[in-house]
Amino acid sequence: MMGKTIAHIDISSDASTQTYGMKFLREKNWEITQSPAALQIKVNPLEISKVSGLSMFNALWKTDLAIKTDTGRSCKKAEISYQTEAGAILQPASKNGLIIPIFGDDSVQHFITHANREMRPQTPGSLRIVLNCPVGTLVNWQGTQLLESRHPWDAAEHTP
Repeated sequence: MMGKTIAHIDISSDASTQTYGMKFLREKNWEITQSPAALQIKVNPLEISKVSGLSMFNALWKTDLAIKTDTGRSCKKAEISYQTEAGAILQPASKNGLIIPIFGDDSVQHFITHANREMRPQTPGSLRIVLNCPVGTLVNWQGTQLLESRHPWDAAEHTP
């Protein structure tokens, strides 16, 4: 339960994706051919300019994926980072990497992480999601957003 958010970047075009270790099946759908595999969602200069002047208190990355594994095999986790066009992979310096469990049951799973400090896009690059799933796993990407949480302001409205 994230509370209210405002979407500042909304990416849903296949042209904004790049994959590694996956075979393209059809629009927004791939099959993992090598594990681990990676899905990268490109953040272009225009999108960077939209958010560069904003003083977001708390930003969030939200990516919706449906992942289906074969019976008897399961995915382990997704590792999320921001990769600059120069190739630097940025992750939070204060903690271990951003790791999310993967269900692999073909239901839509919301991969939500913070987008603060190192994870806030300052330069063009891509949100990088490494999927530790078996070969043959099907991946359906439904879109990625950079959100601003409005929770602190909503809570402030309800304080006496």
